[in-house]
Order: sequence, then structure tokens, then C-alpha cells
Amino acid sequence: MDDNATFTPALHTLFLQRWRLSLVVQATSLNQQLLDEERDQLLSEVQERMTLSGQLDPVLAENDTAAGRLWDMSAGELKRGDYQLIVRYGDFLNQQPELLQLAEQLGRSREAKSVPKKDAPMETFRSLVREPATVPEQVDGLQQSDDILRLLPPELATLGITELEFEFYRKLVEKQLLTYRLHGDAWREKITERPVTRQDFDEQPRGPFIVCVDTSGSMGGFNEQCAKAFCLALMRIALADNRRCFIMLFSSEVVHYELTSESGLEQAIRFLSQRFRGGTDLASCFRAIIERLQNPQWVDADARGDLRLYCPTVAG
Repeated sequence: MDDNATFTPALHTLFLQRWRLSLVVQATSLNQQLLDEERDQLLSEVQERMTLSGQLDPVLAENDTAAGRLWDMSAGELKRGDYQLIVRYGDFLNQQPELLQLAEQLGRSREAKSVPKKDAPMETFRSLVREPATVPEQVDGLQQSDDILRLLPPELATLGITELEFEFYRKLVEKQLLTYRLHGDAWREKITERPVTRQDFDEQPRGPFIVCVDTSGSMGGFNEQCAKAFCLALMRIALADNRRCFIMLFSSEVVHYELTSESGLEQAIRFLSQRFRGGTDLASCFRAIIERLQNPQWVDADARGDLRLYCPTVAG
């Protein structure tokens, strides 16, 4: 009874306040700890992505568009040894400028076209116009006309004969009077107004890349390096032009890689790591290309098949 008597309402309220304060302090400490852990993890991820982008920018980032897409693609978990493979093939590509020139030629037929500019302002144009002179220089022959000033004397004589007067007026109306044809030209300045013929250039979007790569045993060695470096060059162009780059490997089966997707870096590394030791099934690859070209998203694609055709030429 004495203990209960000493536990007054004021002490009860104080106890609850202290308890609530202790819970708030513990929750705040826990949240701060979680925030610190997430901050450290985020900083670590950003540093890794900055390191990755710094290594790959010279290889794949041709402009700001490519750099932005490359930053988005660097969100995956990549080890240093993985992306060094891309750097190594980038160095090989720099040693083979013919490969890069060949890749840059794809899609060149879709150049920007000029279209008339709408709401063009009016502009005054001056030009010289040649027309018959008011005072010609010399007689050039006879003609039928209604030029009274150049009438032949016989025609003028009929005007004084009563019986032929109406005939004279008929010829005058029908422009059949015989007159001198005089020769001579004069030039005068003609002023006109017309819309300014300025042209706007409508940039034509280029389609995605579809590349068929032969992975048979004959593609080993230098040919394999050229084929992979060529695909890396197309990936670089696709990133810069905001296009897609799709790689198809054909041997006993068709393997797909999209090098510009969100996981494009991982797919590029898997592609560059693959060994070319399979068979050759070109028909299956072409069927896969035709099937993909029927998709509206790929209808404007630049498709290239069997990279064996390019590599020996570049090697020479």
C-alpha cells in the first residue's frame, strides 16, 4: 500500500515521457545508422561507376549522348578484369582504322533532307529582262500587225480610197496590216517579290544495327579480333546516334546480344569473351534477321551478314 501510494500520477507521467524519449532516441540512432550505411553504399557504387565510365569513355563515348547512355549502362556489377576486355579491344580498334571507317559508312544513305521552310518572308528580287526596244535599230523584214506607225505606204494609201476604207479597218482590227518588222532589243530592270527560298534540314533518324557474326573455326585468330572490334565500333556509333545494336552469332545455333540495352556492357563482355569454334549455319541466321526486320521497330535497320567478308580485306 505504501509503494502504490508513492507512485503518484506525476511519477507515472514522467515514466511514460522518459520511456517515449528513450524509444525516440533508439529509433533515431537506428535510422541514422541505416542512412550512413546506404550513403556509404551509394558512394561506393558512384565511385565504381565513375571509375568504369572513366575507363570506357575513350572507347565508347563519342559524344554527350553516348556518355549519358554509357553511365546508365554502368549500373550493373562489373569487375575490373571484365571491362578491361572492352578497353583491350578498343585499343585494337584504334590500330585498325579501316574497321572504324567501314562501320561509319553504315547508314550514310539516310542523310538529312532539305524541306522548304514554312512561313518564309517576302523578299525583293531584281533581274534584267530583255524585250523589244521602243526605238528599234534596223528593218528586219515585213509582218502583219496593227502597228500604224510602221505601215507600208500601199496600206496607208487604201485609207484614202472610199471603197477600200472599210477593208483597211478590217485589217487593222484583225492585225493583218502589212508593216515593217524592225529588229532590236532593250534591257530593263524588273522588280518582283517572292518568298525567300530558304531550306530547313530535316535530320533523318537512322535505324538500328543488326550484325551477323560467323563463329566457325575459320574465324579464329586475327579474323576473330577484327569481327569483335568491328562490332565494338558499331556499338560506339549506336550509343552516339541513340540507335540500337544487335549482334547475332550463328554456328550450330543463333545466339543474340543487344549491346545497347540496359545490360549492354555485360552482354558486350560475354560476346567479346566468346571463342569462335562452332560450325556455320548461315540460313538460320538469315531467317532470324528476316524475322526481326518484320518488326516495325527494326524495319529501318542496317543489317550486315557474315563478317568473314570484311576481315581478310582489313588484314591485308
